[in-house]
Amino acid sequence: MGRKDEQIKRLLSKPKDYTISELDILMSNCGCIKDNRGKTSGSAIKYLHEKSGAKLFIHEPHPRRNLPEYAIKKAISFLTEIDEI
Repeated sequence: MGRKDEQIKRLLSKPKDYTISELDILMSNCGCIKDNRGKTSGSAIKYLHEKSGAKLFIHEPHPRRNLPEYAIKKAISFLTEIDEI
């Protein structure tokens, strides 16, 4: 099992301690670019899949770094949509 497969397996387990940094790495490995949308974006993050043009919008968690369950579900749905899962 490759590194990307391990990252996807961890995401699919919907862990309570899944961090934004882990999602950044996974999205990068799946061909997505992270965009904070300028200095007025606050905690909004956009991931753009270069090949398909699909976009995922989430809010960066703060002050903790763990993603809430809804963000993990959105990420899983997005990765399924772009055929990475």
